[in-house]
Amino acid sequence: MIVGVPKEIKDNEARVGVTPAGVKALTEAGHKVLVETQAGAQSGFPDAEYQNAGAEMVGDAGYAWGKADMVVKVKEPIESEYVYFRDGWFFSPIFTLRLCPRSPTSCWNPRLWASLMRPFATAKEICRF
Repeated sequence: MIVGVPKEIKDNEARVGVTPAGVKALTEAGHKVLVETQAGAQSGFPDAEYQNAGAEMVGDAGYAWGKADMVVKVKEPIESEYVYFRDGWFFSPIFTLRLCPRSPTSCWNPRLWASLMRPFATAKEICRF
């Protein structure tokens, strides 16, 4: 499985969906991890730590979203990210539908698979896929 980790772009959000330790666990489990450049910078994780853990750094959010079988984010997607949704794709944020600006259906595609993880889910839990 290819796991995408885009940089969070929601206002005042400095966390990242997967830490370098999570990348290491995912890659050791046989998954490929695409991390957008600077995705972990505001959380204190430089790109080099992700690379050392086995991630492929990508300079474009669209690439991280578009090539991934599963995307891991901290927050719900914002409207500018809706264009990345596609059929059969797995999305795993700490996601609350009530935060969608218009309605849950405005930012949700019924043909998506979603896992609504509790905060601080471990890489081992993510690796079960």
